[in-house]
Amino acid sequence: MNLKRQLRRMKSGAKGPSAKSACLVGIPGLETREVAREEGAFLLHDERFPRDHRHGDVRLAEALALAPEAISLVAVDESLATLTLDQVVYLDTETTGLAGGAGTYVFLVGVGWFEGDAFRLRQFYMRDHREERAMMAALNDFLTGFAGLVTFHGKSFDVPRIRDRMLALHVEPTLPVDHHLDLCIVGRRLWKGKHPDGRLQTLEAAECGFHRTDDLPGAECPEAWFAYLRGEGERMARVFEHNRDDILSLVTLAARVGQVGEGRGESRERLVRAKLLAGRGDGLEAEEVLRDLARRPAPAWVRRHALRELAPLLRRRGATEDAAACWTALRREDPADVTPLVEIAKHLEHRRRDPSAALEITEEALRRAAVAPRTSLLEELEHRKRRLLRKAKREGGGP
Repeated sequence: MNLKRQLRRMKSGAKGPSAKSACLVGIPGLETREVAREEGAFLLHDERFPRDHRHGDVRLAEALALAPEAISLVAVDESLATLTLDQVVYLDTETTGLAGGAGTYVFLVGVGWFEGDAFRLRQFYMRDHREERAMMAALNDFLTGFAGLVTFHGKSFDVPRIRDRMLALHVEPTLPVDHHLDLCIVGRRLWKGKHPDGRLQTLEAAECGFHRTDDLPGAECPEAWFAYLRGEGERMARVFEHNRDDILSLVTLAARVGQVGEGRGESRERLVRAKLLAGRGDGLEAEEVLRDLARRPAPAWVRRHALRELAPLLRRRGATEDAAACWTALRREDPADVTPLVEIAKHLEHRRRDPSAALEITEEALRRAAVAPRTSLLEELEHRKRRLLRKAKREGGGP
């Protein structure tokens, strides 16, 4: 039976599986409390964790030690530059589907925040659709106390789902989305190509050392709620556990991405950080990181990328000889790459005024390009060769 049909039966008072939901006043195996509001009632579950609680290899408190500028850098979001992670709420939802729209319900919302010497976790739960407005109104009131939001895929999923449901219920949303750190976006930026995918459970295991045991997969959470509506609540406690682990992983993953923003990490991550620094206009700091990566015993591909990023930075600030040295080093590092030869030829022609040497390098580039021809590149090189031949003849240095 699909959700719409279940809800129609409940509204009409028809007898059937969904009518049994009234039999379940709580969550079997989980301590909850009922909250009564003007809009109705719903359930809350609360937990506390000490700040030094270890979730995998990372302690929760590590998220509090980060400079806001480091978070702002990796998020490419200046609005986060003055926001510390003790001002934010970590949020994750469980819904009846991924499509969104009027037929998708948010039946569980988990939130976490630092308070005093602890990390607090609270889960808002509606036992059936009649409790939705009370739950959403209470959640809305709660969120007004925070300056920012941390989610995973929240910009395109969690926040729109919550906002849609609030608006449908005539609750004016007050989510703190002006300062929103979406770790899904940041994770893809920092670790693209390093892991098989960018899912939260992949990143929490690989980057935070947290491995779930007996976890109820997120894809099974909707059916667990449908079963609860039928009076079968055996799996709901596992849904709460899944949501709890999601929230704790948001904290530790935020700590990890912030550490990358501060310059702590593997050579791959430091390379990404250098690119982000350059994109933000911090060219000198980016140069320092890239020089170190080009010199130190980093993987060969990292050294090549570092040289390729460093040379344009040096050229833009007028250090043309240093830039040429980078291209020369890259020529040795990657003999199959034509780009260093093109850049060296430009330098010889325009800076050193040596068309003969530039011609020699261009001919080498043509030979390399012919192995794996690209029409546009070959045309550019042929054009350069003809121009250099004319220059070399005029200056008496060519054939």
